[in-house]
Amino acid sequence: MAENRSELYQRYKTCMVRIETVDSNGAIHSGAGFHIGNGLIATAQHVVDYRLEHVVGEYLGRDLTVRDIHRHPNELVDLAVLETDFDIDRPLRRATYHFVDGAEQPAIERHRQSVPLARRTPRRLDRR
Repeated sequence: MAENRSELYQRYKTCMVRIETVDSNGAIHSGAGFHIGNGLIATAQHVVDYRLEHVVGEYLGRDLTVRDIHRHPNELVDLAVLETDFDIDRPLRRATYHFVDGAEQPAIERHRQSVPLARRTPRRLDRR
């Protein structure tokens, strides 16, 4: 059975960030990003077209430090990756997944199984 948006959000909210930018006229724009491992946040490139104001880890409840923004070299690909200090391990250490069959698993273990990119992504992106 397909999950509704609220259920999907509840499942993945620990990985979500809110991205706020300000354009040259002072207008505030916002978008979303998703933690893909090792502090890397995937978002649409158009979300970071303006001056970056805040990147907030919603579940973490704090602004993140953005070290670098990598935009896809093909302008037709609306993709950017932000290097941040996002650390999902802290909240996940306190959480447990409860499965329908009654089984439980520490959330940190489940996250590492579900996000294989986090296990193979270098700490910093290659700058070629």
